[in-house]
Amino acid sequence: MQCLIVGDHSIVLCACKVAHFILGYNERLLIPNPQTTHLPKTNLVAFYAYMSQDFPNPGASHTLVFDTVVTNVGSGYHSTTGVFLAPETGVYVFSWSMRLANGEYHQAELVHNYQVMGVAYLYAPTGDHTVSETIVIHVNQGDDVYLRTQGGPNNGDIESGTGGRSIFSGWKLN
Repeated sequence: MQCLIVGDHSIVLCACKVAHFILGYNERLLIPNPQTTHLPKTNLVAFYAYMSQDFPNPGASHTLVFDTVVTNVGSGYHSTTGVFLAPETGVYVFSWSMRLANGEYHQAELVHNYQVMGVAYLYAPTGDHTVSETIVIHVNQGDDVYLRTQGGPNNGDIESGTGGRSIFSGWKLN
């Protein structure tokens, strides 16, 4: 006889001849199982925010603030500072994109507790261009994660509008 534990019951698959003989038919039975253990529930954590307007010449090592919050499950992202404070420990995915116009160049770093974890560089020689980056890192509860321009030379506005948004998002893998 095969058994599969689901919730507080065992689903008994009566697929063998003994069960067929005893019960007289093939069907699934729900029998209470007091020894069932449940996996711990994990809370969802996810955010998505974008810049509501162009960011003029942010300069070197400037924290990028994504002021329009679309999703903030777990309330970890702070739109006034641009910083994500992890509400719980886990493995997180962070993704960002940056749009620039003609002749502009910038580097955006993802910083976790003052350590650079990823960098996206973009140079837009002609027209508008966008760069995206995604990383996966372990983050402890209370750690901060944010984007900033790199300390080296940067030039021009970071664009964000109906033609394309500069965005920052993250979510915890469960």
